[in-house]
Formats: sequence, C-alpha cells, structure tokens
Amino acid sequence: MKPFQVSDQHSVYFLTLTIEGWIDVFTRKEYKLDVVDSLNFCVEYKGLEIYAWCLMSNHLHLLCRSKEAFKLSNTIQDFKKFTAKKILDSLEKESIE
Repeated sequence: MKPFQVSDQHSVYFLTLTIEGWIDVFTRKEYKLDVVDSLNFCVEYKGLEIYAWCLMSNHLHLLCRSKEAFKLSNTIQDFKKFTAKKILDSLEKESIE
C-alpha cells in the first residue's frame, strides 16, 4: 500500500494525523496547547486554511487546504515535525511516564 500523497496542493483535504502506536499523548493539556499553537502558527505564517478540526487523545482530524503561495504537503510536514519534536522534548524533560 502506497502512502497518501497530496495530488493538488490547493484542494481541500480531510486529513487524519496519528500518533505512532496510537498512544494517548493528547490527554495532557500542555500537549493539546502545543498542537493548537502549532496549527495557529501554520495558519498565520504558512498559508494553512482550516475549515474544521478535532483533536482526539491520539490523533488529529483536519479539514484544510493551503493558500496559493504555499504547498499543503510542506506545511503538514513542518507541522508534524515541529509538534512531534516539541512534545518529545517535553516528555523527555518531565520523564513522568
């Protein structure tokens, strides 16, 4: 099975972004806020247009598109990379779980 690829960088897509192993990471308020902050950054600076979103305990649903000057695949890649690094760093520092 081939991974999904964005064929039209400016169409509206329904995306589901999951946590590896479906681990319940977003049960803590700080990590939920990290996701929201990252989404807001992408809206403001990376041309992301979000029509609807739903953050669950272990995944995120997005109904979104990218403005003309941007590529949706690049924006989502940057969002996932930045958010994952931020949450992993926080988990490492806290080392509670």
